[in-house]
Amino acid sequence: MRCFGDLKKRLFVSSNLTDKLIVKTKTLKYQLLFPIIIFISLLIGLLGYFNYTFKKNKMNDELTKSIYRTSQRLEKNLSRALYEFDEQTIQSILFSELEKENVGSLAIIDMELNKITFGLTKDKKNKIIETKEFKYLNYTNKTKVGKITVPKDEERYEGQFIATYLIGINETSIKKQLVNEIIITVFTIIFLNLAIGFLIYYLLNKEIVEPIIEISNISSLVSNGDFSKRVRNKYTFGKQNEIQLLSISMNNMTDEIEKLTTNLNFEAEKKSQKIKKQYKDFKNLLFNLDEGYLIFDKEGIVVSESTEITKDMFQTNPLNKSMVDIFQLNYNEKKNFKNWLHHIFNGIVPFKDIVPLAPQIFNKINGRVIALEYKPLFLEQSNKKIDKVICIANDITEKIDLEKKAKFEKEKSQRLINILERPVDFLDLISDADEIINHYVQNLKNSSPDNIFRSFHNLKARFSSFKLNEIVGNIHNLESFLNEIENKWTETQITEVWNLLEEIRFDYSEYMKNNRKLIEIANNSVSSSDEGVNAATLMKSIESFYSQYYKNFVLKEVSVLFKQFILPTQELAKRQDKSVKINIKESEVFINSKKYKTCFSTFIHIFRNSIDHGIESREERASKNKSTTGNLTIYFELMEEIESFKIIIKDDGKGIDPNIIKEIATSKSSFDQLKIKNLSNKETIQLIFEPGYSSKEEVSEISGRGIGMSSVKSEIENMNGFIQVFSKIDEGTKFEIVLPLLA
Repeated sequence: MRCFGDLKKRLFVSSNLTDKLIVKTKTLKYQLLFPIIIFISLLIGLLGYFNYTFKKNKMNDELTKSIYRTSQRLEKNLSRALYEFDEQTIQSILFSELEKENVGSLAIIDMELNKITFGLTKDKKNKIIETKEFKYLNYTNKTKVGKITVPKDEERYEGQFIATYLIGINETSIKKQLVNEIIITVFTIIFLNLAIGFLIYYLLNKEIVEPIIEISNISSLVSNGDFSKRVRNKYTFGKQNEIQLLSISMNNMTDEIEKLTTNLNFEAEKKSQKIKKQYKDFKNLLFNLDEGYLIFDKEGIVVSESTEITKDMFQTNPLNKSMVDIFQLNYNEKKNFKNWLHHIFNGIVPFKDIVPLAPQIFNKINGRVIALEYKPLFLEQSNKKIDKVICIANDITEKIDLEKKAKFEKEKSQRLINILERPVDFLDLISDADEIINHYVQNLKNSSPDNIFRSFHNLKARFSSFKLNEIVGNIHNLESFLNEIENKWTETQITEVWNLLEEIRFDYSEYMKNNRKLIEIANNSVSSSDEGVNAATLMKSIESFYSQYYKNFVLKEVSVLFKQFILPTQELAKRQDKSVKINIKESEVFINSKKYKTCFSTFIHIFRNSIDHGIESREERASKNKSTTGNLTIYFELMEEIESFKIIIKDDGKGIDPNIIKEIATSKSSFDQLKIKNLSNKETIQLIFEPGYSSKEEVSEISGRGIGMSSVKSEIENMNGFIQVFSKIDEGTKFEIVLPLLA
């Protein structure tokens, strides 16, 4: 008992001594560690500063030399290309120079027009793009500007100035290099501090503090009968100090127990490594798929880790987020999606039948188009109960872009065909457009918004028939603004209209400039027509056959002039998925087409009215026991007794309901003075010719402003004619137009 007590007392003293030693060692460790680290930090920081300054100066020198070399190459290589105006060579030279890292933009400038002739710049992603606007060029106070002269071998113009070039510095590249230098310097300082500090800390901790703490802890476990741990001691030969001798003794005590647990640990580790490898293989396979995927539960919450491609598609880490937030759904879309989830997980409707109601496309980030597909994941105990749903995402942006390009090329081809089929109408349109645009540019302040609206509305219809969509879009913007300002005509409105006119004129001028060859072909087509050849023959005997010549070559049979409406009318019907057959009957009415050109150009609104509001859809016509193809008939009557002729445009569509006309007209304040309630049905349907009447709720580039039929009536009355409409519900509508025979 006494020996046991002495041993316990010695252990207690030893324990106290160990605690004191640990405290002193810790104090010594930190006292040495911090001053050394601070001194090393200051030294490395100073060296880093001098290194950064040296590299910055060197970088600026290299930049200056690089830009100088670029300017020398441009002046040498572009001289001949600009003199011969070889656009392909110019673009190639500029593109080649812009691939240099330090060059941010290159532009050839016409100083007289203050306009960029050729311009290339780099966007934020360092991608080379074309631009003709100064604001998109990367130029700063370091921008290099120089002149390009005529090649030396052109002696007549040697030394003459051709153009000005501008070299913009790629500050993003320079800043990036400087930032990289700063980052490298900072990280070097941090790394060295951490490495040296860690080394000092490691030596102090490993050689003094840890052995004492470890021996103390294990001695405590041994005293309680726990032999599961042993001291990790490397000093098994030579002379040992007290700590090392104590650790060797402690290890000898635990060796036998360690042998018993080695095999068990080995087997456990082997199983663990196998499971880790299987999981790693599965994860690598999943994360290398080109598709993104989202697995979500009945609450619409994503419950699985997502691949990098999935995060990139949706620009977020989807884990634990709601699908409505990931898809960025609005209020109604959220409501529909939650209803869809309810039906999916309650099994009310088969999955294959309800899956089309889920969002199929995601296109709200960076213009990318993501196709979405859904697959059910069933519970193990049942193949009918859905546990989760997996959404598979595929990036189809490139496919959509290709489809758009194909559509653009198709429209371009169709536009060319339209022009070549109707060259006279196209040339008339160009002539009228020049006249109207120049007139309003010169007389804008003295013009009224209504007159501008009417003139350009008719132009828009004619441009649309040739699929000149950019010009149509600009005219549509002008109409929208004029429609909003009503009768206000202040300097502010005039300025805005001027800007919109300038956009129309610019796009029109660009089209004319880029399609000079096409216009030349149209002119040649008209000048070389059969009519022209016959006219030359008949002109030899014009004095004796003047009357016949005037009828055959000046006057035209009126039905010929209406063939221009066939193609745009059929295209409009096709766009609305309607089928229409157009029948134009020949007549004995001969007129001077030039006298009626402006008036007839407005008739496109009548044909559009027949397609928009008259001819029904295929399904609706079938339900009324009508042919699925609608009929549009145009015929003419000569009225010699009053020296006039009549145009009848008739369709077999749904007809005009006078009650609907009254309802729409009553809702418009501009019709209050007409006493609509007292009008007969025949008088009521004539309201479609009133300014501002439209049965369309939305305004599109085709119709919906209530100006089309009004312009038709206005032009007819300007020629001392008149128009009226007759209609029977479900039988059709007939427009009758009477115009004088003009010599």
